[in-house]
Amino acid sequence: MNLKYPEKTGAFFMHVLKNDQIKKFLSQLKEFDSKLYLHSMRVGLLCIDCGIDYNYNEKDLTVLACSGLLHEIGKLKTPYKNIEEIENHPKKGFLILEHFEFKEVRKIVVGHHEYSKTNPFPRKDTPCMKKKTDRREYNKKRLDLTQIVSLANMTEHFLTKKMTDKELSKSYVEELLKKEFAGNSSLIPQVLCRF
Repeated sequence: MNLKYPEKTGAFFMHVLKNDQIKKFLSQLKEFDSKLYLHSMRVGLLCIDCGIDYNYNEKDLTVLACSGLLHEIGKLKTPYKNIEEIENHPKKGFLILEHFEFKEVRKIVVGHHEYSKTNPFPRKDTPCMKKKTDRREYNKKRLDLTQIVSLANMTEHFLTKKMTDKELSKSYVEELLKKEFAGNSSLIPQVLCRF
């Protein structure tokens, strides 16, 4: 990963990792699946670096960092037996984080797969296709932060070969993201430039 602000990102990352709840959850994730733990750490770093680029304040940057670090926490309670169970990990993450210090984090975690054009989950009507009858409150900042976590997650998966056995070029990943990411497409180069 080629962070744009390595010193600032690293310092903020270390600050977030001092949080006792973050330590506990990351320890559980590491014990459960070390590859998933490393993926979550990379997504957290990527989210912080992007948040710095967008001049987010400390609170928003903390929420973004925690969301990136904990976006897969629901997999602790998700058996890897079939796709339906795996697609429930965002909901399970939402429930696991019920008493987490930063309440917005659980709302971002539950939505981190909803910016997929081909298979949004757990809710099939993604936030970017929001309907007036939807019971979710509209919160632009949360939607922006969720898009960053979603895109960081997708990009990190593609570029670290987590979802495929063959190495993918950045240009190919960019085309995949343009087809798959249902959020603000101007975020794609912002995230890709960090690899």
